[in-house]
Amino acid sequence: MKRIFGKLIAIPKSFLICWKLFGIKKAFQLPMIVAVGFAVKAKKGQVTIDPKSRVLLGFETWMAPSKNSESSLQIDDGFVKFQGVAIIGSGSCIKVEPGGELIIGNNFESARNVFICVSKNIILGDDVLVGYNSSIRDDDGHGLMSDSVNRKKIPVIIGNNCWIGSHCHLLKGAVLREGNVVATGSIVTSSTKSQANSVIGGAPARVIKNNIFWRK
Repeated sequence: MKRIFGKLIAIPKSFLICWKLFGIKKAFQLPMIVAVGFAVKAKKGQVTIDPKSRVLLGFETWMAPSKNSESSLQIDDGFVKFQGVAIIGSGSCIKVEPGGELIIGNNFESARNVFICVSKNIILGDDVLVGYNSSIRDDDGHGLMSDSVNRKKIPVIIGNNCWIGSHCHLLKGAVLREGNVVATGSIVTSSTKSQANSVIGGAPARVIKNNIFWRK
């Protein structure tokens, strides 16, 4: 009942956001429903949603110990494409920087406090599940004094049917194969190598077990 009420009071705000992003005709279809405490900031950015799909931003999924004060989708001259149904948990922050591209597959779901920062390219496949307090980013955030190239940017690719546990961090160049499960508290780097249907974990992450299968 609480979730239904939250969606109802979010309709006026969601209609205005959809009008701004997609035009008046599509706004009446409410392809995106934005919770009252969730901000959408699209300066020059572009958002697309596949027809007959709906995206929920800022609503409770699984409960986490606490909720961040900032909940937002920020697109600064970047591009976001939702390829199906998606649910983004409350307290989450998605930031797409100039020239960045974020593609989110069908049936995506994240818990509270998930942070996604895109400076180049992040691709999330279908049926991806992300636990609370996790982060995904495709650059260093800051350049090191010894770097020949400031802020190295390497795409992050997450295959279909992946489950990322809570308190995980996926860094630039991380690749998850189809059916991968990332253990709680892991750090996945470009050096993490796995095959399909593997459990990976640790800091940095490594393969723990192969030939596994999971489902929601």
